[in-house]
Formats: sequence, C-alpha cells, structure tokens
Amino acid sequence: MLGTKGTITVTGTAQIRARADQATIDLAVVTRADSASDAIRENAKIADQVIAAVKQQGVSQDAIATAGIRVGPFYTWDKETETNKLGGYEAINAVVVDIRVEMAGAVYDAGIAAGATHGGGLTFRLRDEAGHRKQALLAAVKSARDEAEVVTRAMKVRIQGPERIEVPQVSEPVLFKSARMAMADNAPETPVLPGEITVRATVEVTFRFR
Repeated sequence: MLGTKGTITVTGTAQIRARADQATIDLAVVTRADSASDAIRENAKIADQVIAAVKQQGVSQDAIATAGIRVGPFYTWDKETETNKLGGYEAINAVVVDIRVEMAGAVYDAGIAAGATHGGGLTFRLRDEAGHRKQALLAAVKSARDEAEVVTRAMKVRIQGPERIEVPQVSEPVLFKSARMAMADNAPETPVLPGEITVRATVEVTFRFR
C-alpha cells in the first residue's frame, strides 16, 4: 500500500485542428532541344514568363524561389537497333511559390498558362504554427493535470505540485497530409480545397502528492 507521500507520473496529450491558410506550389518548366544550350535558352525564356505571370497575381519576389535547375541528355528507344539513342538535351527549371491558400488556384493556373509544363507538389501548412503549438501544449498540460487529479483523488491524497516536466521534441513538420488540386470543367480557375491540419502536443509530468 502506498504511503502518504510520493510521486505520480502522467502523460497529457492534446491536438488542435485548424484550417490550412498557407500553400506552397511547385511549378516546373521542361524543354527539349538538339543541343544543351538551345534547351537552356528556351527554358530560361519560358521560366521568365512563368515567374512574370505568377507575379501578376500579386505574388512578391520573396515568395518565389528556385527549387532546382538541371540540364542533361535524354534518350529514345530505337526499335530497329533495339538500343537507346541520344534524342537531344532536356532542361528543367523548377520554382516554388509560397502563398496564401486563397491565391493558390489563380497562381497555379497563371503558371500553367504561361508555359509551366509540370505543376503539383501542393503543400498546405499553417502561417501561425507556433501559436497553434502553444494552444496544444496548454491543452496537453491541462490533460496531464486532470488525469493526475483523478488518480490522486481515488488514492485520497492531494497533489502538491509538479516535480518534473518533459516536452518531447516535435519530430514531424506541421503539413497538410493530403491535398486536392484538379481542373474542373468550365471552372474559372483550378479549385484548391485545403483541409484541416492537426497540431499535436505531448507532455510528461511527475507530480508530488501527500
């Protein structure tokens, strides 16, 4: 039987669900030509058009970043010789655009219309991730305290105060786990349908009781 003094360790968990308000879109331009220099030249021209079109939607320069540039040979299959033959050179220029969710459809459409050949990689997140994390932590601490209160009341003892508190590091980014971005027939722009993001927090608290 437990004495009148001791400690109890409990784990409190909580989660806050919030509508995503920030989006990141990947737009890429892929061009092919007989020479590497021609592929790069054509790619640069179209990429400039894409960036200009995105800016026309009210996106600032700071919200646009280059994700990668690459040029290299591509090969085609020759049925007669049953071998791969050099088909030319391919240049790829990918940019990412970080914007408010409500701008995502218009920006995506503008980039595709301006010449982006690949669009996707849409990621949703929260602009105020830290604020939601604080709310989740507060709720997790309350959960831990409530659980400890239930147990100590059953033991007919009282909590004196916390002796140790541990907050595990968040190992995963707060990102939207799925996204839908599809062109609808006769739609004025591509519909972007963000869902809710779950921000989780866990605390482990050791309470003294007597």
